[in-house]
Amino acid sequence: MNIWKQFATTVIRWLLTLISAWLIRKGVISESDASVWIPEMALGIVTALVPLLWALWTRIQHRVGFLTALELPANAHPLDVKDAVAELTTTEKIVKALENK
Repeated sequence: MNIWKQFATTVIRWLLTLISAWLIRKGVISESDASVWIPEMALGIVTALVPLLWALWTRIQHRVGFLTALELPANAHPLDVKDAVAELTTTEKIVKALENK
């Protein structure tokens, strides 16, 4: 399993444990129900989130490429755009993609 998927599964499992503890305390579910659905829900949520986050990252990459191309001279080669984008850090790419221009 990918390390990011393992990390996300761990975080989601932790959150689901907190939620299930609250639901058990309120009497909404029993302890045996919680022990069954926490692992299943964690895996389901991670399985749904990974493609969504990948799609978001792809859109960010495309928008950064587009905005970078607009900043370069009109006769810039596509490889110049690629090189300029490669010089940006991940944080800079996200900030640039979210800027309102």
